[in-house]
Amino acid sequence: MAARRLKPGWYVLGGLALVLLLWFGLPPVARELSFFRVRHVEFNGITNLTPARLIPVLHLSDSASLFDPLGGMEKRLKAVPGVLSATVHRRIPGTIRIDIREA
Repeated sequence: MAARRLKPGWYVLGGLALVLLLWFGLPPVARELSFFRVRHVEFNGITNLTPARLIPVLHLSDSASLFDPLGGMEKRLKAVPGVLSATVHRRIPGTIRIDIREA
């Protein structure tokens, strides 16, 4: 009797399922790992403002992770007088880079 073989469509479907599992399952797991805790904050583009003024605005807790949502940080930074735009980026393993354009 011949060995049964999977059709190519099943391999594609299995690969897609694996990608979706990693896409949606990995961030919640990685959020709990200490390897991805925020250890550094870099500011680019600031001349008049100081990091000491902007760090409290971020509301970073001691257990903040790179995989936490960044949209709230951008909104809070844009509310600071003198900030025209702010973009927050992640740099693995533990750095948040913030690009700021001042007025």
